[in-house]
Amino acid sequence: MSTRGMRSDAVNKGGANSMTSEQREIFSEIYIDNWPKLLRYAKANKWCAGVAEELVQDTFHDAWSKFGELSDHENIGGWLMLTLKNKMRNYIRSRQRDVKLFAEYLDRPEDIAAPDNFVNKIITVNALSTIQKFICDNFKDDDVVLFQRVIVDGKSHKDAAEELGITVWASQKRIERMRKKIKEEFPDF
Repeated sequence: MSTRGMRSDAVNKGGANSMTSEQREIFSEIYIDNWPKLLRYAKANKWCAGVAEELVQDTFHDAWSKFGELSDHENIGGWLMLTLKNKMRNYIRSRQRDVKLFAEYLDRPEDIAAPDNFVNKIITVNALSTIQKFICDNFKDDDVVLFQRVIVDGKSHKDAAEELGITVWASQKRIERMRKKIKEEFPDF
């Protein structure tokens, strides 16, 4: 079924919460038709390869919540691709900013080179940087390891969550809370 030229009565401007079964079916077809192409595109970018699935899923989340706008668009695939490109661009900017700012606060970047021994290594080093001390003093060991995996190593929330035995949502919320605390203490971070 082609989604171009959808019947106007099949589209509800109210968003995803009030979608009819016909609209859900249309959305499912859009999802099935476009998921592989978007995923290939995201994986092709070296900066986004590890989080490609999350970025594509976020793209479809936006499509779901803006179904009225999406269904009126004459090039649905183009709308999805542009949304994905924007998400990738934002992810890359955020990742580069995190790496740059975190590196600026580290006195000894080699202290975090061995992720498996990160917590022990960071605690036993004599000359801890200010931010390292703050992280060790204010967060549980699991949170420190999660921070290392997602922010420093650039792993996806999905991979980090699987490794630590938590949900993706828990990983995202923990990082969000940690960033907020760190930002309060270090406004440039």
